[in-house]
Amino acid sequence: MIQIKNTLKNSKGQAAIFILMLFSLIFMFFGMAINIGMLVHHKMNLQNAADMAALSAASEQARILNMIGWKNYELRKNFKYFLYEYWVEYNDRHQYFPDPRPIYASRGAANLAHPGQWTKNPSRPFTVPSFCAGDVFPSMFGGGDFRACEATSLPGTIIGPPTGLAAALGAFDPVTGALLTALENLAQQKQTQTNKLWEQYSIEDERVATVDTGIFRKRSEDLYQAYLNTNREGSIPWIMNQAGTADFPQGRPQSWRTIEQMALSTTAGRASMKDYVNPLQEVPRDFDVLARLTAQKNLNRGNQEGFTFTTLRPNQYVKLRPIQPNFSVFWTKFNKIGGDFVPDRLQEIKARFYTAVAKDPAVKTFYALALTSTPDLPFLPGLKPWKLTAIAAAQPFGSRIGPVNDSEDNYVSCISDLGRCVPSVRMDEDTTIDDTQVLHTLKAEGMNYEALNDPHRYWPMLTPNNYEALRFIFQTPETSSTQHHWTDEPIQSPGPFTTDYTVTDPQALSTSWNNRRGYSMKLVPIQSILPYLPSQYQDSLRSILH
Repeated sequence: MIQIKNTLKNSKGQAAIFILMLFSLIFMFFGMAINIGMLVHHKMNLQNAADMAALSAASEQARILNMIGWKNYELRKNFKYFLYEYWVEYNDRHQYFPDPRPIYASRGAANLAHPGQWTKNPSRPFTVPSFCAGDVFPSMFGGGDFRACEATSLPGTIIGPPTGLAAALGAFDPVTGALLTALENLAQQKQTQTNKLWEQYSIEDERVATVDTGIFRKRSEDLYQAYLNTNREGSIPWIMNQAGTADFPQGRPQSWRTIEQMALSTTAGRASMKDYVNPLQEVPRDFDVLARLTAQKNLNRGNQEGFTFTTLRPNQYVKLRPIQPNFSVFWTKFNKIGGDFVPDRLQEIKARFYTAVAKDPAVKTFYALALTSTPDLPFLPGLKPWKLTAIAAAQPFGSRIGPVNDSEDNYVSCISDLGRCVPSVRMDEDTTIDDTQVLHTLKAEGMNYEALNDPHRYWPMLTPNNYEALRFIFQTPETSSTQHHWTDEPIQSPGPFTTDYTVTDPQALSTSWNNRRGYSMKLVPIQSILPYLPSQYQDSLRSILH
């Protein structure tokens, strides 16, 4: 009994209980610190992986948009080629065309005395562009060939013996009468041949204008359908919208291969596409797959447990609106008025074909994703694992596809006096192709090609100017190098192609807000693209964000 009382009174070992409780508490804080640290580590890793995945997908989106921008310029280049044919190649036969050639310096100088838009020159109300085939017309009147389209009126009456003279003289002198009758018949025959020749010349003008317009319309249709039609299977925007689906192509679509064969063909003449269409050697990559692989490769081992990848996919990533201006193409017909054949330049052909595409601003291009994982924590054995979620969004920026609206880039120039519009194109911030100085410069810079009858004399027109260098994306050597004027002799008056410029290589995605030559990418707050996400994602993301 005494022993028990002594034991109960003994205070030795009581501190052990408090020490045990203290160490338990310290261990709990230690485990919690470890778990929180690991959670923060896993969360940061998961968020970094999500950010890198979003950037990788947006980078591919930017590359695809650059590809679309490049093909958009190919479409515009086809239209510019048509403009050179129409405004310069055939239209320079017009007597008022601003021609820099020395033998026609007076004609060019006279027109350049009236600066401004050629079609709106009040002193030349009918100086509309017109097809007029051929520099010269075979003379039926002696004196060599003459330039038919450069004249306001052309002689058409064959001068023969006065009517009735052969019959009057034949009564007194049959030989003289027979001779005069033969001369009269010959004059009538020549007159009939001349009239027929003028008629055939007018028919040839109409044929050339119709065929030429049809060729360029077909080119624009081929380019648009193969590469830029949002709704056509195999086009670039269609491929972009197929990301993450089983329909995403693994190789170049047949439509691309077909048009590349046309582009690389050696077919002579204007039907060949090799001068302005360049093949795309690689198709876009599936940026859904690219983002998923990027995320997986950047996850630590803990986050690979219970990892899921969700694309916050909109209905589509890009939509293009075609620009098809209506305009008139004129050809020259020669009507006999009195004794002259007078050129009538207002014979009209209605034209409409693709000149460019514009990106529909209602469809926002971006990439958004959500990553989740359930990493194991060492001090939560047997408890439900924590679920981590990381969301990220990125989007291409820095450029655009097509004009903001159809009126920003003047594809037509309307002639108020005629109530019609003719095809045009903006050459810089202030002038269009119907400006007299622009036409003069185009002709001057193509002189060496025209003199040599080189098939590439239209190259000065296809050279990107300063206006285009800020708005379009170039990839080919023919359109991306710095250009000077194309003539061997210096041009007296500087034109739109005499200024150096630099075009950014679209393969390098470096750009800025002020540099519109290509698309780059950036991370964006998920709130900024929340309204563009499908409704099933919006509520769940709001709960995560709050």
